[in-house]
Amino acid sequence: MTEILDMRRLWLLIRGDLISDYRTLGITAAALAALMLLSSLYTVSQFGESDSYYAFWYFAMLFVWGAILASFSFRELHDKTKNEAYLLLPASPLEKILARLLRATVGFFVFLLIFLTVTSAIIESANWLLFGRRNGLFDPSLGVVWWPVGHFIVCVSLYFLGAAWFRKLHFVKTALTLMAIPIVLSIFAGFILNIVFGPEDFRQLGADSEQLGVDWERGLYNYYLAHQGLFDALLGLGRITYFFALPAFCWFVAWLRVKETQVSHGV
Repeated sequence: MTEILDMRRLWLLIRGDLISDYRTLGITAAALAALMLLSSLYTVSQFGESDSYYAFWYFAMLFVWGAILASFSFRELHDKTKNEAYLLLPASPLEKILARLLRATVGFFVFLLIFLTVTSAIIESANWLLFGRRNGLFDPSLGVVWWPVGHFIVCVSLYFLGAAWFRKLHFVKTALTLMAIPIVLSIFAGFILNIVFGPEDFRQLGADSEQLGVDWERGLYNYYLAHQGLFDALLGLGRITYFFALPAFCWFVAWLRVKETQVSHGV
């Protein structure tokens, strides 16, 4: 088991990533803090106090910054000048995957909470000194901070897979792929609904709506009530697939990709 997963090797990988990336992370955080400061000084002076100012920054950083960070998880893997050193690290593919996955999910989330808490306290202290008023501070204990965590895990998992799969332009190619997926799924869903329920059901739905004098939304709601058990089951299955199966699938494929690349020596 220690050949596949050893906690000491895993910690050394995480520590190595922290040492190599802390400058880039620090510069990015400083730039964002400066942007937040300038924006806050302007909004407080022009529009007054706001309790949702840092909620906006939180969501933007969580999904945009988090996705960008995840999309660069395996930049050494596809760089011919650096992949030899990375592939020859005395660690298994599973340990390499876990180290980068923990950095992109747990590590980034904890860092973001600390960063916004400290930064908001500093910025709003300046607002209070300059204008005598301030925005509401960022509070990591609020429910609004925690409810999007599941969606964040899914988002990061998709870009994490893109980082392992694509050789170049990881973020852009993953984003374009995600934009194309809903189009394909919509076409597929329409095809399946037509097979399962048949065109007669939808024509009858329109006829019933005209007879009852209700609008299209009420007709759809009645159709849902008629098949409530099926729709509820599909909804539950969709949630399980989205929050659990999809991230696990992305992590598994990323592990296979790293393992394959390590076996083929980065070719």
